Amino acid sequence: MNPDPVYDKLARFSPDPGGLDPAEVLFRAGRASARTPRGWKVAVAGLLLSNAVGFGWLALRPVPESAQTPVPLVLPAQVAEPPPAPPVEASPWSAHTLMGTLDTDRLPPPEAVAGLTDPGRPLALISARRGEID
Repeated sequence: MNPDPVYDKLARFSPDPGGLDPAEVLFRAGRASARTPRGWKVAVAGLLLSNAVGFGWLALRPVPESAQTPVPLVLPAQVAEPPPAPPVEASPWSAHTLMGTLDTDRLPPPEAVAGLTDPGRPLALISARRGEID
């Protein structure tokens, strides 16, 4: 089996002890990372300047003549209010009556349901099974 020549060269490699200064490497890396392009600074300055110009234009523009002339106020004629309508008796099963209560003792009496169901057929519960309603 022949040895690999790369491993042989790597085994004989010895770095120069005076060639690499760790402090110098860190210093140069820090300086390189601290440099920032000035393009975004110029863009932000341009946006701030355009905002200042826009707000100045809105604040210092002349007021149009139509905004300075008074407009007469026209009030509608006084109309007598119609008399209030008599109160309507609400159905005991209306949403307004049933809303806000979960007390079963306050439900309408069974006589109020007389027209809603078929007296010859008893009421049945609806249940869901296997995704179908029975």
